[in-house]
Amino acid sequence: MRHWVIAGALLAGLFNCGLALPAEAAPPGKPLFAGMKNENDSDVQHVRDALTGFNGANKRWPANLDELSAFAQQYRLPLDLTVFDRANYSVQNQGGASVAVFEFVMKGSPTKGAFAIANYSVKK
Repeated sequence: MRHWVIAGALLAGLFNCGLALPAEAAPPGKPLFAGMKNENDSDVQHVRDALTGFNGANKRWPANLDELSAFAQQYRLPLDLTVFDRANYSVQNQGGASVAVFEFVMKGSPTKGAFAIANYSVKK
């Protein structure tokens, strides 16, 4: 009986030191990004792929969407800018970073979306 009392006291001491058994968390609620529109639709991904391909081939971003479209046609990339109600493209340069920014509104949707792709030049 004495051993059980000592064992019980040790076990109670361990629980008080933060070594408790894991407890189950409360059931999950609504996910943080529930209800958001997926901005990675295939048409948007095609713009990203074309921009990345252009930059890889030319070591710069295209000057405008017409130049990007011509590149996509030349390499038979599935780029269709007609699916966008509005599309704004710009290039921003700061320090060693060159950033291509694409803002858009899909046709038939009031939802706005955007993405940016950055290239960093590191000089020794």
